[in-house]
Amino acid sequence: GDRPGILSWVGVGLAFPAILLLTAGPLENGGAAKLRRAVWLGIVAGVGFGVFFAAISRTSPGSGLWPLVAARSTTVVCVAIFALLTRRPLRLAAGAMPLAVAAGLMDMGANIAFLLASRSGMLTLVAVISSLYPAPTVVLAWIIMREKLSWLRVAGLALSLAGVALIS
Repeated sequence: GDRPGILSWVGVGLAFPAILLLTAGPLENGGAAKLRRAVWLGIVAGVGFGVFFAAISRTSPGSGLWPLVAARSTTVVCVAIFALLTRRPLRLAAGAMPLAVAAGLMDMGANIAFLLASRSGMLTLVAVISSLYPAPTVVLAWIIMREKLSWLRVAGLALSLAGVALIS
């Protein structure tokens, strides 16, 4: 039932190549095989995110944040079962706990923001903007880790900014 305007659709159109450019890595040493694998993994991840976004957006506003609690609880149970079946320990490296807690809090904050946005806006546009999450990751890697930005990533950042501006 969403009916975005033409500028929003142009922004959506810019977001798709932006995501590809932001997540593209070097393809030396088996480039074609790496590209095929990356495309398939990207499709699987995209379907997973899409199903999650659609399911979360369909929850009742009266349910508050409980749908996210249920989703996170399910994830924890699945990870624990996987660890038991594969006999892998669930231990973090020494000193990694503060970083893991910070990442978890930011992830949950993003999920809360998505839930609230999808309840008050068009799912079509909220989901596209949410899918641009690699952009802040690339910027943080550039700022904090002094990672060099390839021209592909710079182009992806530019398309992301333009897409979000047009969507909004």
